[in-house]
Amino acid sequence: MAGGVNWSVDEIRLKDYDPSTGSSTLIQGSSSYGSQLTQSAAYSQFREPYDITEFNRTGSWSYTQGIEEIGGSPNSDFGGSTNSDFGGSPNLEIDQILRSLEEELLGSGTVRGVDWSEDEIRLKDYDLSQMPDIPICPFLVKLFLQVPHLTVIPPTFFEHMPVLQVLDISNTNIVSLPTSISSLSLLQEFILRDCSALIELPTQIGMLLNLKLFDIQGTQLMFLPKEMGKLKNLEILRVSLSEYAKDYVKSSVNETVIPRKMISELKKLKELCVIISVGPEPEWWEEEVKYIQSELCDLENLETLRWYLPTTEVLQQFLLLERNRVPMYANLSNLMLTIGQHAQLTSCLPHGLEEKFEEFKNCLKWINAEGSMDAISKIMASAEALFLSRHWTIRKLSTFNVTKLKYCLLAECNEMETVVEVDGLSEDVETRIKNGEKVGFELLQYLSIHYMNKLQSIWKGPIGKDSLSKLRILSLHTCPKLTSIFTLTIAQNLSCLAELTVEDCPKVTSLISNESHNIKLGLVLPTLEKIFLLDLPVLVNIFVGRIMLENLRTMLIYSCPRFRDLSNMELPRIKKIEGEDEWWKALDCDKSPWKNIFVQLKKRRALIEQLSEATNSLQHFHDILSHGERKKGRTKHKVAAVQKLYDACRDVFANCGPGVVPDAQGIERLKDILNGMTEHDVGVRPNMPFFKVKETEGFPKITYLHLSECDKFSIGIFLLPPTGVLPLHNHPQMTVFSKLLFGTMHIKAYDWVDNIASSSAPKSDSSECEETAEEKTVSVRLAKLKVNSDFTAPCNTSILYPTDGGNMHCFTAITSCAVLDVLGPPYCDAEGRHCQYYRTHPFTSFSAGDNKQLPGDDEKAKELDYAWLEEIDKPAGLSVVGAPYNGPRIVEK
Repeated sequence: MAGGVNWSVDEIRLKDYDPSTGSSTLIQGSSSYGSQLTQSAAYSQFREPYDITEFNRTGSWSYTQGIEEIGGSPNSDFGGSTNSDFGGSPNLEIDQILRSLEEELLGSGTVRGVDWSEDEIRLKDYDLSQMPDIPICPFLVKLFLQVPHLTVIPPTFFEHMPVLQVLDISNTNIVSLPTSISSLSLLQEFILRDCSALIELPTQIGMLLNLKLFDIQGTQLMFLPKEMGKLKNLEILRVSLSEYAKDYVKSSVNETVIPRKMISELKKLKELCVIISVGPEPEWWEEEVKYIQSELCDLENLETLRWYLPTTEVLQQFLLLERNRVPMYANLSNLMLTIGQHAQLTSCLPHGLEEKFEEFKNCLKWINAEGSMDAISKIMASAEALFLSRHWTIRKLSTFNVTKLKYCLLAECNEMETVVEVDGLSEDVETRIKNGEKVGFELLQYLSIHYMNKLQSIWKGPIGKDSLSKLRILSLHTCPKLTSIFTLTIAQNLSCLAELTVEDCPKVTSLISNESHNIKLGLVLPTLEKIFLLDLPVLVNIFVGRIMLENLRTMLIYSCPRFRDLSNMELPRIKKIEGEDEWWKALDCDKSPWKNIFVQLKKRRALIEQLSEATNSLQHFHDILSHGERKKGRTKHKVAAVQKLYDACRDVFANCGPGVVPDAQGIERLKDILNGMTEHDVGVRPNMPFFKVKETEGFPKITYLHLSECDKFSIGIFLLPPTGVLPLHNHPQMTVFSKLLFGTMHIKAYDWVDNIASSSAPKSDSSECEETAEEKTVSVRLAKLKVNSDFTAPCNTSILYPTDGGNMHCFTAITSCAVLDVLGPPYCDAEGRHCQYYRTHPFTSFSAGDNKQLPGDDEKAKELDYAWLEEIDKPAGLSVVGAPYNGPRIVEK
């Protein structure tokens, strides 16, 4: 209280008041707008002496200094009634100020349709003329300002959003960000996707110290400010750079597009996506990437990388990058690479297809034949999606390892004659296939082919048991030499095909070519739901014989004048046949079964849109996936692969024991499950801390993850860092399945030679064992070398048996490796099945008696094929430590 007036009450009446007691601060005593009053421009002339320190949920501010000067207490609250009555003679100056306050505060309240006091605000169709300069948002946590015609954000717009954590300004036309962005000290997610007019970021961006996600894809940024290196908590960075970035940098004070050492400062990065909007001359990015991609090795937590490598030189440099002694490309769970120069100014692909395809996980985009075949093969082996465009020498895609591919887009590869060709004599190939060898496309779900001048077939040669068995969508466009799509044998494998599109293939006469052998009705394309046939001038039929498409719902026929007979097709579930009216009238068959489901195609522009939508195969594929996910959510949970493995082990080993091998059917069952498993099925990855090898360490530690064990079998995973060794050891009376999940490993394995007696007298001094000055007598036994090779994932499961298949083996990791092991039965000291280690001695070190008992006449070959094994204690340097298994849980039954 001062001058006899308590300014902290909600109603004041002044009649006989002495203005000399402080009328200049009269306005400080009453406000109906709480915090908004104190922040307004009209109020600023009075607020300077006061430090606002706290805002409470009732809508009032508290002050800690200066209050006494206006007759209040340190805890005076400004809020309450607006019905102040100044007696019969109101102060005109105060009235004018209050009116000014009211007009200004309208932009901050609900009068203009936005309640800025909410904790989440979404603005899409907002009248920008009503946007306030300084909205007061004490509780705002999430702001979605996605107004397409937004071009300018007021400079002070973000000043009073103290708790904002998520800011999304995507799909706007802003050209810059206001400096008030620095006020958002708690911001964690900042999304500026597809702001195509944005070319610069303010230096104040470096003040967002709590930022975790920064998405600026789809912009045209000319450079990244060096202040971004201060964003130490950043986990996800997605950025697009303009093709004119280098020219812009040359004309500005910036030295580089991406500051040196900036990326290496972002230690917490888990995802880094850099997209370059380059033209046909990408030299500037080639120079940039030479200097900055070595910084990727400093990002210990990086799991996802999207990167552009325009030339062979920078590709080779990338392949040499290592993290924890493991190649960088093998250390990532999601690698999206673009390799090659963008020499093509126009694309033959439908609008948006290329960009949408690049969003697939582990996508390799290889364009214009840049990069050596050997270098590409290293990346291709782990790619799940492949976009191959304008390659002039590849004649078949199966030149590469395509066993992991799930999605494939091919365009303008004009020397390619077939997608997959299985080489070798047919008898030999069929034997290999029967033995479970993968020949390609076992995981393929989507295949789209465009403008392939020499393509004659999709598959040539014998087809693997599971090849193409997961294919959901096949889309073929402009392949002038293609005459048919499948053989009957291939069609039988397409057990999941849901949609088929064939467009502008002028020599295709039939979708399924005729073969001499018969096939039962109803076993072809059992899941096919949609067929789109466009611009096929000589197409006569789907198949020359009678065929049932039992699940076909939709068929669209456009510009196929010779396709006039539907009578040889049984379509029990057909719902719609779309076509031109002229085509329908010209049909040479009884149309009555389908007259109620025929729909005439649209005309002119509407027809173009209709056909474009019908041939949008990638969108259809995503729709199928979404429908599958929704359907899966309504049905029971999908059984995890590791659970399937456990259930199979329980069944297969149920009647087995020491020395008893499961039957052939059981072995095939386990092998099929393991062959289909990857590191993701058990939750391991190459960048786990178990694979880090310190320079000071001698013998790298090996980690064992225990999954399950009973008296019949055990399941576990060995994690070997680079140079890690599991020394030569045995598996007494066991059947063992080993699946290399990732990495490259050398395996050396032996089996005992039973018809040669053991020896205990050294033959010469050439023994590999460490001898003392005095000669020692050792007991050894002859073994035959069964395996001595490098293996790189993905590869088939190896199986060893009690007396065959390399029962004693040694693993040496060349890169970080994970091996999933199934033992039946497990080791058991009490039952005499303990793990015995061995030292090898050359064949010539001991006498084998009558060497003629050994097969073969070549003594030199015997030296290579045989060795003497000496039992030894567990090697002193061997360290195998246990660690918790954190992958999908196994329900033990």
